[in-house]
Order: sequence, then structure tokens, then C-alpha cells
Amino acid sequence: MSPGVQTGAMSERTSLAVARETCKRLGYDTSEGTPLARPTGDATPIAGEPALVEATVVDGTDPHRALAVVARAASRDRVALLVAPSDGAARRLWGALADPPLLRAESDAGEREFHVGPDRVHLAEGGLALHVTRDGPPHPTPVFEWREASADDDEDRAGADRRRLVLSADGEVVTRLGGVETLACPGPDREQFTHHYRRGDDRLFHVRDADGEPVGVFDGVRAMRERGFHPVPAPVVPEHLFHDAERPPRRSWAVLAPDGRLTADAGPVE
Repeated sequence: MSPGVQTGAMSERTSLAVARETCKRLGYDTSEGTPLARPTGDATPIAGEPALVEATVVDGTDPHRALAVVARAASRDRVALLVAPSDGAARRLWGALADPPLLRAESDAGEREFHVGPDRVHLAEGGLALHVTRDGPPHPTPVFEWREASADDDEDRAGADRRRLVLSADGEVVTRLGGVETLACPGPDREQFTHHYRRGDDRLFHVRDADGEPVGVFDGVRAMRERGFHPVPAPVVPEHLFHDAERPPRRSWAVLAPDGRLTADAGPVE
């Protein structure tokens, strides 16, 4: 750890300085300046074989942000070095990326629970899905959870193909979709949700029910939420982020703590 650098919260500039010094210690050329570091002939592998390292400061509160950084680096055949500005952020980043890899949780049967990202659920007929809370006002934003569950009622499907994609809000099931691929273009049918919305030519948000009947018009998302209409966030599905099958995504990242400790998916990097 360099003199004068303290553990705990650090500025982005200081965090990148720690990243640069760590890469130099491990045999990487940082003459081009952070965020890129090139491996020299005697470089210590950070994740997998020695490769270009791309450093990004990530605070750890947004799992989708961390996963997107890793996916971007993997698409460029680089190792994502996620630089945490605090010890707590480093622990959260590790949890989002490694325990289990790229997921919030996973059952012994392989059924996954996904992180929730900032993207919305787009519907096949156009518009975006809404979830309605009836209690209130106020109408606090529900805790949304996306997970896989076995489709025991479908004997013609096997293994992962039998897994439904289940959305819950505050612990109550909202809808069940056919699986993660249901979210791909064109998206699920609007009947899977009680309401949906889209921006009109008047730049306002028009809310309709599943049958397409008008329910209300709002000037923004905040106004919708104040009336109990909450946009449904999409899950972060790893295979939808990573497209390079020849480079395992989880081998393309490492987390750097403020004191210079570097941890990849396989463990500490010395």
C-alpha cells in the first residue's frame, strides 16, 4: 500500500492510483496510464492468463453496474479490475460476482436468483411492464425479486428448459414467465402483467391495463409511483450480458480493496 493512502472511503483518483501501483507490483506496464495496464513477460496473472487489465472504480451498491463492467471488459478480451473505494464496497462487489458467480443466489438444483438491474421489462406489444401497489398512499417502491422455479406441470420439458422465471414483489408472486429467454426480444406478452405504460407523442406516460384500456396519464415515473404504478425492473441474466463463449466471464475480473488486496474468483492474487 502506498504511503498516505488510508483504508476506508477514497476518492476515485486515489482509488485509481492504488490500482496503478498494484498493477505495477504485479508486473504490468502502466505507462499508458490508468485505466489500462499491459502485462509484461513476467506479469502475475490476475484472472486466467495474463491479459490487458481495465480498471474501473465501482462503489459496490449496484450489482448490475459491476456485472456490466465485467461484461464490457470480457468483450474486449480484457480483465476487469473493479476498484472498490471502501472495504464495504469490496465485500459487496465480491458477493455480487463470486458468491455464487454473477448471481444473487443459486439452489442445489441449479435454480437461480438474479440481481435486479436498472433496465425495464419490455413487452411484445410495445410498452413496459408495471406493477401496482394498492396500499397507500404513500406507495413505497416494492422489493422486486426474479428467480427460476421448476415447471413441474410441464412433463414435455426437461432440465433447465423446465424452469419458469418468477417475479415477486415484497414476497408476493406477480407473474410466472416461460424462462429467461422470454425476456428477449420481442419480450413477454402484456397479459403477463396487470398494467403497462408507454410514452406518447405528447411526451407523457400513458398507463393501460392488460386489455389495453386507458387507466391514467402521468408526466413522469415519479408521478406514476406516487399513484402506485411501479415500472418492473428486469433481472440481470449473465448469459444475456456475456456473448464470448471462449472466454469464461467469471475468469475476467478481480476486486481491489483500498489497502491493495486483490482478489479474483479463484482467490487472493499475490
